[in-house]
Amino acid sequence: MANTKKYYKKPTIENQVVAKVVETSTQSVFDFHHFTIPYIIIFVFTCMIYSNTLWNKYAIDDTIVITDNKFTQKGFAGIKDLMTHDAFVGFFGERGSKLVSGGRYRPLSMVTLAL
Repeated sequence: MANTKKYYKKPTIENQVVAKVVETSTQSVFDFHHFTIPYIIIFVFTCMIYSNTLWNKYAIDDTIVITDNKFTQKGFAGIKDLMTHDAFVGFFGERGSKLVSGGRYRPLSMVTLAL
């Protein structure tokens, strides 16, 4: 009779670690696709909602803060002035800071428009 005795090899710690890494890596690929689909749907839906604004023209205060504002028209060079002055100063001059009570200091939006 042939030797039919089967040898059982006890799993080593290295084999267990490798098995766990393989199991984890396959789960993370699945989880990535599983959780990104809702974000993709939200992104596409948002783009669809706001796509009609691409053909709009300037309105209301766009002349004051974009087209005729001397600080935003300078681009990068006007950032220092936008950070240190009221938003209306670039359009109305020095009297612009006194037109509205409390002023209109909006540096982040103005710098974004300048860029």
